[in-house]
Amino acid sequence: MKVLVSIMLLTVVLILNRSWSVSAVERAGSAPQKITVELLTIDGEYFVVKNESGQERKVHVSKDTEQYGHFKPGDVVEMWVLPNGHAKTVLIVRAAEAEQDSPPPDRQHSAEFAERP
Repeated sequence: MKVLVSIMLLTVVLILNRSWSVSAVERAGSAPQKITVELLTIDGEYFVVKNESGQERKVHVSKDTEQYGHFKPGDVVEMWVLPNGHAKTVLIVRAAEAEQDSPPPDRQHSAEFAERP
């Protein structure tokens, strides 16, 4: 009798363990789609992005999303997005151009030296 109860208990534990270990991909019903897009804006936990054909969409990015980089508008990013609109992974492919208010330091110095007689 003890053996039968032990086997039943082990079976229940294995079944529960399998159901708890189901990944987000399996819960969503299919694998994430890889997209390469331009980041337009960041609105809380949502990235507004635009693809090459100009279509815009919102993608949910949370603390559960694997994030590689410090994102800012203008970055080109690769995203793996689940069918429910949640990003599984985001990484920067090309960083946005940095705005320059003044010339680089080497040009500042060369301009100073050029003004001397």
